Amino acid sequence: MKKGKTGLDAIGSDYINLLMVGRPSTGKTTIANAVAAMTGMPIYTIPISKNTEEDTIEGKNKVVDGKIDFVETDFLKAYQNGGIVVLEEINLADPGVIMGSLGQAIEKPFIVMKDGYIPVKRHPLCVVIATMNTGTAGSRQLNQALSSRFKSTYVLDDPDKNTFIDILAANGYGKRTCQYVFNAYTKICTYLKDPSQSQEELCDNLTLRGCLGALEAIEEGQNAKEALRNTLIGKIAEVDLEVARAVNDNVINSLPELVTKRSSSMF
Repeated sequence: MKKGKTGLDAIGSDYINLLMVGRPSTGKTTIANAVAAMTGMPIYTIPISKNTEEDTIEGKNKVVDGKIDFVETDFLKAYQNGGIVVLEEINLADPGVIMGSLGQAIEKPFIVMKDGYIPVKRHPLCVVIATMNTGTAGSRQLNQALSSRFKSTYVLDDPDKNTFIDILAANGYGKRTCQYVFNAYTKICTYLKDPSQSQEELCDNLTLRGCLGALEAIEEGQNAKEALRNTLIGKIAEVDLEVARAVNDNVINSLPELVTKRSSSMF
């Protein structure tokens, strides 16, 4: 770039396309934002769905002040000017559509057809990060041709117990309450994974966000077990109501009552 080269001439083989795979709430988007903060690069987050069309990549024609005008999308801004572009849940997209627009954009010849017909070269400092959840509704296997364009695939697992509790506590909740919610989360997952239940896939509905929701409900005054029913158990009920009732009867009802310093001081 210092020598005045642009596009493919400047990029060579030194481009960054990476994929992050993991369950919801394992920190994929958070990591992308952390990279942006550390590097000082602008970041553009683009949610992908089965309805995503090529104009999400190439730019869109919209009515502006009563006239049809071309509008640059976030992808096109990062592509032309540099920055981190995060394609969230890329595996939800229609493979044909996403390959048609992204295929030659993120790999040689590094060109996007702006507005469908104007060739635009990829900025050498355009970083493409794609994320995908596993086991969520509507998810599918990533198109192999698209997958091959990402040099690296990073798998993000649930944090270990201490880290998980520390993350919960970092949001301002008491350590004892965080441990209680984490233990409930673990017991529910263990119950679902038991061979007698064979409902391991429902664990994908239980996330760190759900645990934070339970903590928030407890903080607002809900009984701890009721808070768990309205968050973690509710997420299971969205998929299978009967299993949710069984988890409530066999796991939640068997939990001890939550005793915190605040509640113990009431006696």
